[in-house]
Amino acid sequence: MTHNYIPVVTYNKRTLAPCHLYRATSLVRKAKAHMMVKRGIRYLVLHRTNVPKVKTASKVVLRIDPGSVKTGIAITRDHKDGSREVLLCLEIQHQGKAIKGRLLKRKQNRRNRRGRKTRYRKPRFNNRRRPDGWLPPSILSRLQNTITWVRRLNKLLPITEIHVETNTFDPQILRNSEIKGKQYQQGPLYRTNLKAAVLLREGNKCVYCGKSGKRTKLEMEHAVPKSAGGSDRYDNRVASCEECNDKKGTKSVEEFLKRRPKKLAEIKAKLGMNLADATHMNIILPQLLNDLRQEGWTIVEHAAATTAAGRITCGIKKSHHGDAAVTGCPNSLRFMPAAPISIKAKGRGNRQRLVCNKKGNPRGKDFPKYSRLPRHIQAITTPPSHKKRHKRVGGIATGDYVSFTHQGKKVQGYGALTHDGVRILDPNWKSTKAEWATATERHHGHEVAYPAKQRSKI
Repeated sequence: MTHNYIPVVTYNKRTLAPCHLYRATSLVRKAKAHMMVKRGIRYLVLHRTNVPKVKTASKVVLRIDPGSVKTGIAITRDHKDGSREVLLCLEIQHQGKAIKGRLLKRKQNRRNRRGRKTRYRKPRFNNRRRPDGWLPPSILSRLQNTITWVRRLNKLLPITEIHVETNTFDPQILRNSEIKGKQYQQGPLYRTNLKAAVLLREGNKCVYCGKSGKRTKLEMEHAVPKSAGGSDRYDNRVASCEECNDKKGTKSVEEFLKRRPKKLAEIKAKLGMNLADATHMNIILPQLLNDLRQEGWTIVEHAAATTAAGRITCGIKKSHHGDAAVTGCPNSLRFMPAAPISIKAKGRGNRQRLVCNKKGNPRGKDFPKYSRLPRHIQAITTPPSHKKRHKRVGGIATGDYVSFTHQGKKVQGYGALTHDGVRILDPNWKSTKAEWATATERHHGHEVAYPAKQRSKI
């Protein structure tokens, strides 16, 4: 079992090259170091002072594979022979869709209030302008999550460069390849990126037989042939090997796969996908590169085609942390963790005091009485709220990283408050009393989870 490496920091907070898990546990048992947790990431603090500096040959590079749902991060170290070591793998799960849903719900509640026969409310000022570079909150959260974790990892690892996988898709011409002239406003990106987009969607394998590898030559094939009125659009193109392409000929997908209904339904589901994720990446990528450069980082960009070639060369499956690990197409991988560290964006809680029901009316029995009070009495009266003001019990809040001793064994994890105490967010542990638990670290907006086998060894 290959585990993620452990970051190493000296007593005076100088970052060193990370070490293997077994090496870290050996140093802890010999009392030469102790393990600590910062923002959910476990790292080693050395007790000794005469620690050599990190060599230039073993420089540590942070690689990013941005995504609209998940973003992959890999900490790598390259060697002179072209091979690569992947020291840490992380996957950040964004909550962009959840933020968009909450904003839509708030918008519907406000619209519902405007339509009700309630006391007249003066309109707010209408000169609010969006600043330059404004991004929607759902997209801004994806961008800020990535930058936040780059900063956090920089405090624990001697990162020298940042390598980013970049690829730009043109959704307008992917949808309609015949658009020309003044109607086309997005730039000439179609011919260079359509094949990359199709291969990325199909996972670099034939959609009909599933062949992949170096010896398999994939071609762009029309689901509905041009002789039957098919177009060159993105949702009419699939990746096919030479043999399947020759067998299909001028047949349609329905005719070619009439005896394989499951495969036909799977291909139709892929072709019916929208291009919202591609649009999000077109917005996020330039802003991400700009923000990282403003912080003084050396940025190296890699095309998505090199990442696809790296997956085939190294023989790994498609995933966000795997794509981040093989950006730049190394010759081989000497070492790679079996599973990534999972980071889930949870937010910092809801500031809304008054919660509405599904009809848009405020929840709580006392609110109708409060709403019938005169305005000058309402100004000096605390409005009833469905939520309680206090969020901490025994100094612990939901999302804090807590620790306690259970049957002589130290248990750590993210806590959730219940009616009878604190519950560790782990199905193997039940609730415990709040006074028994100690908050090691306050809630930082993310939930970090190590792979199960590595969690039991630290």
